[in-house]
Amino acid sequence: MADAEPPRPPATVSPGELLLAVQELDLAADALRRRRARLAERAAVAAVEAEAGELERRSRDLVAAAGERSAHEARLAADAGELAQRIALIENRSRSGAVN
Repeated sequence: MADAEPPRPPATVSPGELLLAVQELDLAADALRRRRARLAERAAVAAVEAEAGELERRSRDLVAAAGERSAHEARLAADAGELAQRIALIENRSRSGAVN
């Protein structure tokens, strides 16, 4: 769409009325600029909220994985303790000559 020239005021319009019309247009333009700025901020807030949601999901996943690893580590430690006891038992038997 080509830029159209603004309508020309009739010759009977006073300078005061022209000034008021220009001020009204200026106020409307300011209102539109403020509205556009708020819309951009809303989009930025939405992007940050989406990122926060993703980070919360990842955090929950990491906490769950850490819990699983901790449980696995506890099982391994228990297994290691059992093996250490068996080794000690076997060593005691071999020292005492009870091994066949």
